[in-house]
Amino acid sequence: MTRADNNHLVLWAIALLVVYVAGAIIMPWGWFSAFFSAAQMVAGVIVFLGWAPDAWRVFRERRIEASHLALLGVTMLAAGMSYSGAFSLAWALANRPESWVGTPFSSFGRALVTGGFLMFIISPEATREGIRRPRWYVVAISLVAVGIVAFLLGLQWDPAAMRP
Repeated sequence: MTRADNNHLVLWAIALLVVYVAGAIIMPWGWFSAFFSAAQMVAGVIVFLGWAPDAWRVFRERRIEASHLALLGVTMLAAGMSYSGAFSLAWALANRPESWVGTPFSSFGRALVTGGFLMFIISPEATREGIRRPRWYVVAISLVAVGIVAFLLGLQWDPAAMRP
C-alpha cells in the first residue's frame, strides 16, 4: 500500500481542500459559488463527453447487462453534475430568483446524480474471487430510510409557507 506522504493524488486532494477553504474565507460568496458551479459544470461535461459515447452504444445495441450499470452510473453522474452546474450558473445570472428554488428543474441534476449512485449500488462488485451481486436488502433498507427521512423533513415545514 502506498504511503499517504508519497501518494501525489492524496497530496493534491489535500492541497485543493486547503485552497477551497482559503477561497471560501477570502472570496465573496457570489463569486465563490459561481466559480465552483462553473468548475462543476466543466468537470461534468468533460467526464460526460468521455463516457457518453459508450453508454449510447450500449443503449443503441439494446444489450444492457449488469456489467454496463457502472458505465451508465458514471454517465448519469456526469450529466447530473453538468446540469446542476449549469442550473446554478443560470440561477446566479438571473439574480437568484426565489421562484426557481424547489422546482422540478432545480432538482433534476440531483435526481440524475442519485440515479447514477443507484446504478453503482446495484451494479455487480468485482472482487478477486469473481463477480458478486449486490445485496438487495441493503438497497431496499436504504430506500426505505430515505423515504422516512424525507417524510419527517416534510413534517417540519408548513405547506402554506412554501406557496408563493
